[in-house]
Amino acid sequence: METKVLKLLELLLSETNEIKQKLNKLEARLDNQQHIDRIFGDIHRYFANNDAKTGNSPGNDSKPKQEVPANAGNLEMAKCNRVTDTEPEIDNIDLKTSEISIDDLKSVLKYTLVEEIGPSHAPTFKMAVKVNEKIYYGKGGSKQKARDDVTQIVYNSISKNKVKPTIKDEKNEPRNVIIDLSKLKKNKLEYLKPLLKFTLIEQIGPSHAPTFKMAAKVNGKLYFGNGGSKQKAQTSVTQSVLQSLNQKLINDNLINVQIEPMTVKTDPKYVENTYSLLKYRLVEQTGPDHKPTFKMAAKVNEKIYYGVGGSKVKAQMNVLELVLGELLKNQKQKQHGEVKSLSETKNVNLLPTKVQNTSKSLKYVTSALQYNFLGTTGAMFKMAAKVNGKIYTGLGISKTKARLDVATQVHTSLLTQTNECQQPETETKAAAFINRLYPNAIYTCTETRTDTRTEFTIIITVNNQQFVGIGPSKKIAKKAAAFSALTGLGDPPKTQINTVVKPEFFRRLVEEKIASLMSQTPQFGRYKVGAGIVMTRNGNFLDCDVVAVATGTKCIRSAKITNSGANLNDMHAEILTRRCLIDFFYDQLELSLEGRKETIFERNGPKFRLKDGIEFHLFVDTTPCGDASVFSPRNVPRRQGFLRVKVEAVGGAVSTKNERIFREEKLLTMSCSDKICRWNVLGLQGALLSNFLDPIYLKSVILGNVIHESHLQRAIYGRVKDTLVNLPSPYKLNTPSTFFLPSTRQSPASVPNFAITWSKNNQQCEIINYRTGMTQLGPSKVSKQRFLQKFGALSEKIWGKNLEIMYIEAKFSAFEYNNAKNSINEAFRSADLGNWITRPIEREMFRLKN
Repeated sequence: METKVLKLLELLLSETNEIKQKLNKLEARLDNQQHIDRIFGDIHRYFANNDAKTGNSPGNDSKPKQEVPANAGNLEMAKCNRVTDTEPEIDNIDLKTSEISIDDLKSVLKYTLVEEIGPSHAPTFKMAVKVNEKIYYGKGGSKQKARDDVTQIVYNSISKNKVKPTIKDEKNEPRNVIIDLSKLKKNKLEYLKPLLKFTLIEQIGPSHAPTFKMAAKVNGKLYFGNGGSKQKAQTSVTQSVLQSLNQKLINDNLINVQIEPMTVKTDPKYVENTYSLLKYRLVEQTGPDHKPTFKMAAKVNEKIYYGVGGSKVKAQMNVLELVLGELLKNQKQKQHGEVKSLSETKNVNLLPTKVQNTSKSLKYVTSALQYNFLGTTGAMFKMAAKVNGKIYTGLGISKTKARLDVATQVHTSLLTQTNECQQPETETKAAAFINRLYPNAIYTCTETRTDTRTEFTIIITVNNQQFVGIGPSKKIAKKAAAFSALTGLGDPPKTQINTVVKPEFFRRLVEEKIASLMSQTPQFGRYKVGAGIVMTRNGNFLDCDVVAVATGTKCIRSAKITNSGANLNDMHAEILTRRCLIDFFYDQLELSLEGRKETIFERNGPKFRLKDGIEFHLFVDTTPCGDASVFSPRNVPRRQGFLRVKVEAVGGAVSTKNERIFREEKLLTMSCSDKICRWNVLGLQGALLSNFLDPIYLKSVILGNVIHESHLQRAIYGRVKDTLVNLPSPYKLNTPSTFFLPSTRQSPASVPNFAITWSKNNQQCEIINYRTGMTQLGPSKVSKQRFLQKFGALSEKIWGKNLEIMYIEAKFSAFEYNNAKNSINEAFRSADLGNWITRPIEREMFRLKN
């Protein structure tokens, strides 16, 4: 059977090959015949063209015939021109309207083939049409392409000469309708269309494919629209009306912000200041509730910019990007004419220490500068001078006034550097501030010696800008350069930190601190999640410190937990950071008892409290686990707000209402969102320190990624806002400011098996093993066991008693704290959010070891 099938297949293949060979021969013959026909056609046109030039005809023998070269056909083919014997007649059409689409135009035009040129394998066709007694030509590699080309040319000509639509017959003008879009509940097409009064203006095109032109009058303005049906034309009119009214509504509601392009900078501080300066407005929100898309608008220099994003913040950032791009473009255009002149400005080195706040000192600066004339700006003259590597420009109604403006700016800048140079402590902070903000700043030092003196020149290079400081010692020169950089890069605010600048600055401080700690132990240089707490004094940018940082993402296994308080159970970064802050509080209380002025605490009756102006800001570079990470649709609110626990060996956080988690003997730890929520009621100091301190609250919470603002606010205080009652004084519901920053750090693919903790006044960080919850040397400084030891030492100094109590007794001795804790737990239950899960009591029944 198989043999027969194989023979049949072979027979079919052989017959198929024979058929292919015959088809190839036929195709070759056909090509040859077409080739011959083309040659004869070329020869015939050659004779016809020559006879037309000489006046001969094929039947006229009175004049000698012109000899035809033997290769006339080939010569003509070399020219590759094939034209018609006579100029074809092109039919004219009268087009009475300019409102017509390309497709409708194709249906009414009458095309004529005028010429075919080029080789036979790649010909070019030339088509012509006549419209309103004017001839238009088009070319293409095929007749269809030539038709499309000439159609486009006609359409462009019509569009170019298009006049504004009008209605000739006043009786046919549509009735005016007054519409205020702001009063409409919905401004979609289906709600706006029934309000309009449409009028048919004209109908054009063939009967089988007509085009209708409709009009409507809104607020005294005519709107037109075309369509293949009256319904489509009305929709087109409505779209034009809606677009115009929307634009007017946005123009009326947007607040214009004037920004001079020449003042635009690219450093992060200026970008964040510009972000806060713009007045944004939500234009529209589209998409489903669980994944909306926002369109924001802002008006700058009388021009409106739009941005789209998955959140309002992202849309605003896209608006900001467009605004800065346009301003920088305008800046480059304005600077183009000044670059050459500025580069020719000669530098003058002036010592800040020689400048005084006197008119004589100003005259000295005025005479010492070398000015460069940049031209005029309107009726004002513009001058420039270069001092210590920095260029100053000034304006005036005369060149003398412009020079004086430049000299005044230079004098003020040098005077500021002189005053600051007289304050060594502040100068040190200024140099440190430059290093914090710009860790990649480059310092270069040169020494100049003469017979009488020695001068040092320090140049700080930041973002391709150079700032020079000169002095008799390196220290003074560095200080002068640092303040020159601060002035040139924009003076940092000396009072309250701007709410947009602050989060980015705090993140940078925390990340730099973690990086510096990692550099001490390169083998532990990877981390998944980091967190830190920054302390500020009176909101001063120059007077802030990172007091606690930590990294970590895991919890200890239940098999490794002891009842001695030596283990750390929850090793998530934000939880460890708060424990490091408590360690910092213990150190500060010790300083207070020693009478040290640098402490952050002061006496408040039997307890201590924070000094005025001290504030704490928490930064976490990812969303806390638990309720803050729940992004359920708005129409399913019961999935949000629940208390959640981190279950041993289970990813994520599980609601405490899920009874299944209690059936297995696994470690349960409350989620980070729930713990932060309790901190906003009970404070950061914890139960033990509540015996000595009034509650201490966070001023702001900053996340290193962007989520919806309502999610974080709900998670950290909003869900108990309505049910929290009977709080003892001085406890309260704290509502910290919340900020969101786009993520900038690349997290490692795998989770490290260690955590890192550090608090201020510690020389080195601690490395905590995830498996044991301890360091290699034993219990961590932030463990319960070590905190109980510090509590005992403070008790003896403050109360004069050497307490030998259990940890749980020390916790319950803070009566007001425990009453507040009962109130917050009851608030969770009253809101039907679940119960707070507590640890077994035996884990807190260890005693203080002597």
